[in-house]
Amino acid sequence: MFGIGIMELVVLAVVVLLFVGPRRLPQVMHQFGKMFVRLRRMSSEARDTFDQIIRTAEREVDQETVINKAKKLAASSVSSTSSASATSSADDPSAVQEANDAVPKSSNKQTQQDNKPPID
Repeated sequence: MFGIGIMELVVLAVVVLLFVGPRRLPQVMHQFGKMFVRLRRMSSEARDTFDQIIRTAEREVDQETVINKAKKLAASSVSSTSSASATSSADDPSAVQEANDAVPKSSNKQTQQDNKPPID
């Protein structure tokens, strides 16, 4: 625990006993325990908040990537459709369908990760 060995714990216990005294030692240990629990709770909340911010940022980056790919596919689809329509009189709906099929659908995996309870 914290890189402290048995001998260091014994020396620490003797020093605390000398400064606090045997009558107040249980009270001091109880207060220390409460403080330690509050500290763990605060660090857990901070970690959860940080993880949530990271997940949100990753989701935004993923969405931007998908949007950029969709725009590139749409632009290439429009250019190929315009060149094809210049040579033929009918529009080619298969090119639009191919562009729509090429855009990846957002999975429900990220939503499932957001709903998981935090691991302590």
